[in-house]
Amino acid sequence: MKRGIWALLLLAAAEVACSPAARYKTLSFLLDGVPPPVKIKASPSSDAVAVSTAALPAASAPPTQTAAGVSTVAMATLMSREPVAGDVFHPPFRKQLCQFCHNFGSGTDRLRYPLPDLCFQCHGRLDKMGPHVMWPVQQGRCVTCHNPHQAPNAKLLRMPPPRLCFQCHNPDKLSHGTDNIRCLDCHTPHSSKQPHLLKE
Repeated sequence: MKRGIWALLLLAAAEVACSPAARYKTLSFLLDGVPPPVKIKASPSSDAVAVSTAALPAASAPPTQTAAGVSTVAMATLMSREPVAGDVFHPPFRKQLCQFCHNFGSGTDRLRYPLPDLCFQCHGRLDKMGPHVMWPVQQGRCVTCHNPHQAPNAKLLRMPPPRLCFQCHNPDKLSHGTDNIRCLDCHTPHSSKQPHLLKE
């Protein structure tokens, strides 16, 4: 009985520990399979993922279907929809490494860190590449443009550009027109040293 009380006290202490390293040390002492803390990476020099996913376990096939037609991953995580051919998957989600983003024992919707800090653990400070910052990035609303699990577009975008851009930007007010427009040829989507998020 006393041992159980001590274990609960240590577990509670780990939950409120000031540093992820202290939390990991305590939890890994008590429990098997606790993932190591994820370190924040330095700002990338370009709009690229700052950490390679090659260190993750080998990719599995897209989520499988049960006899009832429900994705096996959907049972354990929140999915925006059932996967279809051509979907792009967030590597930790594809490899069913939910603990990269979600807390253990707290439900699948509980995040390890608040947004955008969670995204910056792997993707670097895409908000610090220049003084001009896109408003969703300023507010830490990565999921305004990106789906965190799977999406039908590259970079996990909810819609392809320019349709995604036109959810907020009025195409009628663009000085250069919208014929065959490719926003990302000239603009960066997160932050830039140039006004209007221009690349140069």
